[in-house]
Amino acid sequence: MSKERIEELIDKYWAAESSLEEEQELRFWLAQDTSSNYRELKDLLGGFEALAQEQMPATSLLFATRQKPQRSPKYWMSVAASFLILIASGVGAWQYQRYMQVKQAEADQAYNDMIKVLSIMGEKLNKGKKEMAELAKFSQTQKILNEKEQ
Repeated sequence: MSKERIEELIDKYWAAESSLEEEQELRFWLAQDTSSNYRELKDLLGGFEALAQEQMPATSLLFATRQKPQRSPKYWMSVAASFLILIASGVGAWQYQRYMQVKQAEADQAYNDMIKVLSIMGEKLNKGKKEMAELAKFSQTQKILNEKEQ
């Protein structure tokens, strides 16, 4: 076979324009060829042929059914422990919330009591302030009398 014919078949093959007969002719010639000029193409076509002859196993991984794993007692113990931790955390949070509500109620009561005490003290101080004003008038009168006597 001439070199021009081989180059023409290779160009058609790479351009995807070759017919099946031309591809068979190219494969036949590459199988006969002993030179290393077209070694890569020869390996590529040989690899394609090997893949075409390969058979898929009867039990393909695509169609294999997956078995459920057996759960050990240790697994179930860890699940139970997880639920126990969740329940204990919930109860603890609920108890803490109740405790804080009681503390807040006590603080509100103490605040209200303090407001009452301070308002009573304010009233008493205001009453005493009025009496002190009258006392101041008495004191001024006393001074005036003392000055006249002297």
